[in-house]
Amino acid sequence: MLGRIIKHDICYGISSNKIRYLSVIVTFVAINLNFYSTVNQLSIKYFDTYSVGVLNVWVHSLEGTGIFEPSLGMPFAIPMNWFVLQALLALLIFSYPTQNLYGYGSQCLIRMEWRSIWWLSKCIWNLCTVASFYLIGIITTCLWALLNKRSLLEYSIQISLSVSGINLSSYSLTEILMLTLLLPFLTSLALSFIQMILSMVLSPIYGYFIVICNALISAYCYSPFLIANYSMMLRHESITPNGYCIRMAIIVDSGVILLSVIGGLIYFMRCDILKTKKQG
Repeated sequence: MLGRIIKHDICYGISSNKIRYLSVIVTFVAINLNFYSTVNQLSIKYFDTYSVGVLNVWVHSLEGTGIFEPSLGMPFAIPMNWFVLQALLALLIFSYPTQNLYGYGSQCLIRMEWRSIWWLSKCIWNLCTVASFYLIGIITTCLWALLNKRSLLEYSIQISLSVSGINLSSYSLTEILMLTLLLPFLTSLALSFIQMILSMVLSPIYGYFIVICNALISAYCYSPFLIANYSMMLRHESITPNGYCIRMAIIVDSGVILLSVIGGLIYFMRCDILKTKKQG
């Protein structure tokens, strides 16, 4: 039963989001265009040819912004690459679980013993959606590099410092993978679980609005309670003083994910969600 529901959720969830997935591809292409345009301008300015690779572009996509300090007199600027990606991922999560409540999912929710299966299937769909988002980003970035005869494996320290203010040369491979892949994925997954619960308990609009507000507030101020901070590389403690610790961020993200799964399961097992939604 679980396998059949998961298959339905993944297939229908992807097919219903085709336009939004296309928007994700277009956004990553635009980020690549902007990055390589900046690199070409630097090459002309300093009369040098820089060998950049996929890691340089990926860091630029997820760099975010440093901790905002109003006392320094610096103007606040929203990190557009990072923010647009957060908004697009939230759009992918937006309303499919809620729509499913009144369609295929209502048959499961009527039977108490199937409610846990329905909820776990939505959690797996959520995980697959977030994974597909990052996979699309990586594949798009790699294909763009190949089409433009750029290296996949090279990493330019000078370009990374000039464009993103980040230098990964002193990091171990494990730290690089945690900072560029694992932590952004876990943070996005934690936010997506929160959004999914809010969407079904309140409404998709409220869920989306709260997640977007979390991203905007996170960009403006740093707090360990605003977990969107953990997906910005420039907020890491080795780059920005008083920033987050990777291991602590992973623990917090994992805790949010676990609590969301358990909390959502308890809610759907105890609440007549269909009756509640109809009354609302």
